[in-house]
Amino acid sequence: MSRLTLSEQLQSAQATIGTLHIQVQNLQTELKSAENLKVRELDAAKAELIQVRADYEKKLKDKETSYAYQGSSLTAASNELEQAHAVLDGVEGAPARDYERTDGYGGKIHRNVVTRLAGAFLAIAKNGGPK
Repeated sequence: MSRLTLSEQLQSAQATIGTLHIQVQNLQTELKSAENLKVRELDAAKAELIQVRADYEKKLKDKETSYAYQGSSLTAASNELEQAHAVLDGVEGAPARDYERTDGYGGKIHRNVVTRLAGAFLAIAKNGGPK
């Protein structure tokens, strides 16, 4: 068995230290790469969430706009229908807006404007027109 001199032992230790330094540097590089990958993944996920939120907010705004438009259209149609009923209320012989139920359930049934208009035309034709 041969004995190593101090200089040989020093060289061996320095080689081991050099190898360990390289391993530490490699591990640090791998760690930085993994951290950078995680940061990129998080940034991508954040960007995707921001886009999903923007899409959701746009859909929500579109829906609110649609509801507002439909509500104003419904109000306008209801107003026109009420005006037609008001005109028919003034026609002599036109059917009334409501009539009693005959099916035994009680209460009143509302006539639609077309039925009332047809009845008003029949009443006018029967009475010979306005006098």
